[in-house]
Amino acid sequence: MRLLYDLTKQMDAKTGSPLELWIKKNDWRTKEKFQYLKEENCFTGPVPFMQESENTKFKVTIDPGQQFNIVDKLSQLENIAAYPFAKERLSQKDLLLHAFWNDIHSGNVFLLSRERQRFVEVNERSYFGLMQEVKNRAKL
Repeated sequence: MRLLYDLTKQMDAKTGSPLELWIKKNDWRTKEKFQYLKEENCFTGPVPFMQESENTKFKVTIDPGQQFNIVDKLSQLENIAAYPFAKERLSQKDLLLHAFWNDIHSGNVFLLSRERQRFVEVNERSYFGLMQEVKNRAKL
């Protein structure tokens, strides 16, 4: 994520190490989403997301409590939905995506809640509500 952040202003350049070139080629969705995080909105968005199909767009506020640095706000949420094997299953409603984010510094895990339109820390207080949200989405 640090390298991607460092490359955000150079994504169109055709030069770099093999890793930099791979990131430039494959992480354009992340860069696109990152552009919604601006100083005037305290780098929180909202950021539009689409998981299963065009009909399931929603917006997410990133880090409303301002706990994380700017690099930690990068995500690869939509990249998996772009792969052909996933696209087909998503369109047939045979697959649901659930986004998790892990803060490697604290060990805390966050689940993307569509109902709350933000990542919610998974803990004793939030667990049952988040799991109910997941079950409700599976019934759709």
